[in-house]
Amino acid sequence: MVCLKMSAINKLKEFVVDYLRIRSVQIPDLNLLKELCKNTASEHIYTIIKKCTRHNIRHELKDIPESLLKDYEKDYKTCLHVAAEDKNFAMIDILLAKLRDDEKLQLLQMKLADTPESVTWISIRNRGVTWAMDLANAANHENLKMEIYKGILVYTCQNDDAAALQLLLDAVSSDTIISVLDRLTCIHKAAKLGINTFVSMLSKHIAPEYVLRFLLARSRSDGGKTALHIACDWNRLHVVKTIIDLVHADDKVHLLEATDRNGETILHSAVASNNENLIIALKIDQLSSKQQHALLKKENHNGLSVMDLAKQQNNTQIERYLSNILHESCAGRFNELGTT
Repeated sequence: MVCLKMSAINKLKEFVVDYLRIRSVQIPDLNLLKELCKNTASEHIYTIIKKCTRHNIRHELKDIPESLLKDYEKDYKTCLHVAAEDKNFAMIDILLAKLRDDEKLQLLQMKLADTPESVTWISIRNRGVTWAMDLANAANHENLKMEIYKGILVYTCQNDDAAALQLLLDAVSSDTIISVLDRLTCIHKAAKLGINTFVSMLSKHIAPEYVLRFLLARSRSDGGKTALHIACDWNRLHVVKTIIDLVHADDKVHLLEATDRNGETILHSAVASNNENLIIALKIDQLSSKQQHALLKKENHNGLSVMDLAKQQNNTQIERYLSNILHESCAGRFNELGTT
């Protein structure tokens, strides 16, 4: 019995290794794979998938010419990665069907050495969100569900797939979406890519206070910038307009006063982008005189205010626009003091 089980494991391992070696040159025998999986313990299947990477194949195919092994040294793809890339979803389904939820979670979280792509992301890109939602619905492990939802959000944010995002929002509670977003920087990525659909659709699904919280969140990989900082840095005017319109008038000042690691406000980023339309889109003229004055006089860690930046760039239009607002804010503050 033990010998038969080991024989099945070895056959499965040989099959997977051979599949990786030939990639898509010929269609693998999925019926054989299904039979082997049926008689093989899930922990053995998991171990084979996890360890059977191209990097390790080199040591198992010693009789293969060196020229054929070069490709296997380039990455650390498991057979699930290769199957996902080759759109061989039947193979993924057969292998995943035998695994426990915690094993699926670990495999789906595995990323390539040279890219941030997980098996989940690759599969969603090639197969669609419906597959991922079905996988999540079948899962009993909460962390596995959250991992799949995370993959869907990352995918939709990077591909501006409104239909896919709507599918997730219709099926998942706002509390779950909030919990997943707390682990991600999707909003920052969407701002950088200029995708305002992602931000506007999410805002309709979660409460306004959470929208503000995520907009105020700082991205560690982007120097502590908020999504609005990033949108200004990348000249994403339509994203700036979308974000500004999402925030309640009373909360707008909190968003505009937010600083990155260099002590720069959103207005610093907008002025540095040298785009007057970005500055106008921030609607700083709707703030109180006191708030306007504080924002215009706020210095970064280098001691530069937005007025200083405008002068350095020698952009007379921006300088004139900001000077007018500063002048009006000073007059407004004087009038406020005179009436008190």
